[in-house]
Amino acid sequence: MSWEIKLTADFSVNKHIIYLNKHFLLAMMDYQTSSNEEYTYEKFLETIAHEISHCIIYDLYSESKGHNGKHKVIAEELKNYLLTDKIMSNAEGKTEQKNITSATVSKIIQNYNQKCLVSIQKENSRQHSENFLTHLQQMLAKTNHNLKEIKVIYFTSTPSGQTGIRVALAFLATLQILNPEVKLYHINTLLLQARAENCISLLTIDSRGNKYHVAVFQNKKCLLETQIISQEELEKILRKFPDFSCKKDCQNIDFLTNFQELKGDFVRLNKIEEINY
Repeated sequence: MSWEIKLTADFSVNKHIIYLNKHFLLAMMDYQTSSNEEYTYEKFLETIAHEISHCIIYDLYSESKGHNGKHKVIAEELKNYLLTDKIMSNAEGKTEQKNITSATVSKIIQNYNQKCLVSIQKENSRQHSENFLTHLQQMLAKTNHNLKEIKVIYFTSTPSGQTGIRVALAFLATLQILNPEVKLYHINTLLLQARAENCISLLTIDSRGNKYHVAVFQNKKCLLETQIISQEELEKILRKFPDFSCKKDCQNIDFLTNFQELKGDFVRLNKIEEINY
């Protein structure tokens, strides 16, 4: 549904509302219905891409109906972007990223009465956002639990705005709407990587290794706030903190061990909107 809103006599904007079938939410919450096979996560993203392409065409071309060539092309590009991070991979060309970055690690930990029931740590080079719900569903099935039983979620992020964090936050926001009692706890990925050490913590932004998210910690105290730096700036930081270890791209990191050590440092969130991404 789309319509025009006049802000002034000479200026207006278009407002769009997308309605989704309730079976998408039911499937995500593990409710068993006869329609579950038709409302998969991939079909959900395909539907989102399809409807958003209508909004884009309405805004750019003032066309409100039909499934013409423009719509098909835009919908396909959006779907590929959501499923495989196509925009990011195209920007990097065919360069193969061999390092493990925060975006390539899918980590889920499920606890019951302080006991870890199952832990998954995956290198998902380009499909972290697509595989997140798959891994979660596998863990729930393995432990004989369901999504409705989740009471507390711990997660990490860095300011990036990439597909991985957007998908994660969309999932958390939806879960919080469906179950307002669920508690969310958050920590900076850079701190989780550093643990309680004197550490320069890095996450590579591009496969060429020219830019990084960086923060410096001393026994969990932040000495240098999270920021984006170049290779030249990194060299200056290394000289400034010569006795600090340098951890990069979650290499050789046991996320379960780090999580257990820093669990008390996660911050309770009231709303997902509190996250800066």
